[in-house]
Amino acid sequence: MELFLITGVNGAGKTTLIYTLEELGYFIIENLPVSLKENLYLEMKKTPNKYERLALTVPVEEALEFNNFFKEKKDVRTIFLGLNCSESSLIERFKLTRRFHPRQAHGASLSQAIAIDRKHFDELRVKLDILIDTSKLQSSELRRYIYKIIEGDRDNTLCLSFTSFGFKKGVPMDAEIVFDTRNIPNPFWIDELKDLTGLDQPVIDYVMKQKETKELLSHIIDYLSYYAYEASKSGRNLLAIAIGCTGGHHRSVAIATYLKKYFSKEYKTIVFHKDLN
Repeated sequence: MELFLITGVNGAGKTTLIYTLEELGYFIIENLPVSLKENLYLEMKKTPNKYERLALTVPVEEALEFNNFFKEKKDVRTIFLGLNCSESSLIERFKLTRRFHPRQAHGASLSQAIAIDRKHFDELRVKLDILIDTSKLQSSELRRYIYKIIEGDRDNTLCLSFTSFGFKKGVPMDAEIVFDTRNIPNPFWIDELKDLTGLDQPVIDYVMKQKETKELLSHIIDYLSYYAYEASKSGRNLLAIAIGCTGGHHRSVAIATYLKKYFSKEYKTIVFHKDLN
């Protein structure tokens, strides 16, 4: 089992880090009390498949106790990661987001709260496996950094999600970009293709041989190549693309499946067929 044990000063980017690890398939537990560390370990042993990749955030003042406990467990590979940040950057972030530092609820000023965090952090930093200073990092840069730590030197962390649908049943609500394939001849009007779908080879062959398909695909690919590149540069993690035809059974299904395969050479890709049974 692999455990990412995450700590750091408040405001340094733990939330961004957790969301990134969640996208990478980690089971997330936030702010677990140190008194429950043994309970967690027993639960991990009981269901190792569930906790094969676990990310746990802990307060800076309890982080060393967590680390010492899990480093002794031979069946857990513990990676102790800490986020630090300069005082000026932290003050700017708290002002920008208009949120309180958790210690302010107990009577500390913002400067005092940050100073307490940084004191605890200084005491544990020599034990860290990975130390990241986020003072000059944007959220998108921190995300890319974590992806590189875990997945190596992969440049693109963007996932392209393709959804086929039928216009008569409504455009998917989460679609950011919508393409219309209704200019392609409809296999529905071919008797031997009517009851098949865009997942069946006869329909795929029919759709892909049409000159309208070839022309439309060239425009879609050109546009998405540009748009996905820009989205990836800005640190986006998901781009939702909808491909529509009349009923969502033939043309849109074949085109969405083709695009999923085409862009998989460069990006993570997934495909859904909204209106297929």
